[in-house]
Amino acid sequence: MEEQILRRLVHRPRRLVVRGGVLEVPAGEWAGLEGGRYGPPPAGPVSFTRSSGLPPEGFRIAVGAGGISIEAGGDPGAFRAVQTLRLLADREKECGMVWVPFVELEDWPDLPRRGLMIDVSRDKVPRLSTLFWLIDVCALLGINELQLYTEHTFAYLGHERVWKDAGAYTPEDVSRIVSYAAERGITVIPNQNSLGHMERWFAHPEYRILAEKPEGFMDPWGVWREIPTTLCPVDERVFPFLEGLFSQLLPLFPAGLCNVGGDEPFEFGTGRSADEVKRKGAVKVYLAYMMRLKGMVERFGKRMQMWGDFVLSHPEILGELPRDVEVADWGYEADCPFERNAALLAEAGIPFSTCVGTSCWLSLGGRWPNARENIRRGVQAAAAHGGEGVLLTEWGDQGHFQQWVAMLLPLVAYALASWHISILDGVEEWEDETTRVLSSHIYRDGSGALAEAHLLLSSLPAIEKARFHNSSPFAVLLIDHVYPYYRKEYPRLAAMSFDEDGEQIERASSLIAGVGGGGILREELAFTARMLEFAVEFARHFLATPDFSVVEIPREVRRSLAEHLDTLLFEYEVRWKLRNREGGFADSVGRLRALKVLLER
Repeated sequence: MEEQILRRLVHRPRRLVVRGGVLEVPAGEWAGLEGGRYGPPPAGPVSFTRSSGLPPEGFRIAVGAGGISIEAGGDPGAFRAVQTLRLLADREKECGMVWVPFVELEDWPDLPRRGLMIDVSRDKVPRLSTLFWLIDVCALLGINELQLYTEHTFAYLGHERVWKDAGAYTPEDVSRIVSYAAERGITVIPNQNSLGHMERWFAHPEYRILAEKPEGFMDPWGVWREIPTTLCPVDERVFPFLEGLFSQLLPLFPAGLCNVGGDEPFEFGTGRSADEVKRKGAVKVYLAYMMRLKGMVERFGKRMQMWGDFVLSHPEILGELPRDVEVADWGYEADCPFERNAALLAEAGIPFSTCVGTSCWLSLGGRWPNARENIRRGVQAAAAHGGEGVLLTEWGDQGHFQQWVAMLLPLVAYALASWHISILDGVEEWEDETTRVLSSHIYRDGSGALAEAHLLLSSLPAIEKARFHNSSPFAVLLIDHVYPYYRKEYPRLAAMSFDEDGEQIERASSLIAGVGGGGILREELAFTARMLEFAVEFARHFLATPDFSVVEIPREVRRSLAEHLDTLLFEYEVRWKLRNREGGFADSVGRLRALKVLLER
């Protein structure tokens, strides 16, 4: 009986006692609990008290012959308790009754902040309906923060040229998102990158005057970029520009935190700020710039969060960084040194969070073994060194090709780990619990077939053998013509047969085909399998050419590949428009259409 009850829940509670019997509640009395809105439960079948002995999200539930009682440390705990009750209940519409088993249950999360950040700037801007679906999933899993990573996809007045074709969110959209999330116990944190990653702005000449290197630059991987990416940190015109953005964006968010970015300023100190950096040092110039941003967000009642890559590569800055700035330490590979970085930040007295990744971007179907280890390390480091929390990031580099379904496996795993860190003591148990929750609560597939297929598609052998940084070989090869960053690895790839990968994709496709339900998530998973099937086929032919060139593939093979890709591109467009705004689609699909043109030559 206890195991049956546990399987209904998302998180295994800290304490569970199962008594024999069930409580019958008339459906009319129970109805007030079904809305699942934030705050104390409505009057009806539940008696509610606040308990100072519980953390804010902590709760106790007791169900017996006398009714249902909830104790909670605060409104967050009351909300979690009602969610848990709804999972425990059996409903029977015909007789108008709800049955709740006699239990005593107690639970709370280990980490106070458990966030998700999704990239809404790299081409894919989700429809509001998609965001609301994702917020509902996050609420079910116990996620309590959301960030929408923004470069240019907010509808800033006076800057229409930058965002008009990007599907940008309006102030009204943001207000709806913030309200919808708040009703489900989720705080939306404003996020606007404010130093690097500004290429969508610099694509327009009137903004390029603010760039560190307006003429373009050689990136760290030796590729020339015509469009700059980094604001000039010593140009006084930059600060009123940014303050104008913040003045429109930040008042829409009640949250007390703001992520201003600051990561990967590739051109920093190499252009118009070079003399100042030579005179004062990179650390002084960077810190002065970030403190200007800090002052801006504080004028809107926000505390500043910033990415940690520059800080951690220049640890001498830690002694000068104000103790009310939160450093977000990001890293997305399995060997990311979260433990070392967390210890360094904690010793310096700097508030910090660890930022892990779904490993889905530039992969098509995900890189589950990498994501699993990355998440494990990040969560454990935050817990061990007193971090403010953890943030799971879902990026969209180079076209945001992955379907929404891809991120759900790492999202569930992360939610379970950040709620109860002890689950990480056994990796197999953690994976088993992840697939259980994914199957029962997300796919709602009693057979477990979709979760099994998902695992297969996100654990392809060649991805683990290749170990491409932040990507998989199958995605990278499809965009080699615009993203030639891994060509030195191609001889190693050419020695692989990809037979195991093809067989694994085939097994996953068979599992998916055998499931009748699953809705849009099943369809997205099936499409992911078809994309991977094509990617494997293309990889075999591409890597067999002498110079790793599309035009060297035999003409008849190219024609067949082009026809296969054309079919996929039609479905790609359909799937995109079901879930996302049209802005950004042309940029995303353009990379794959360019491949089709090469194949048709």
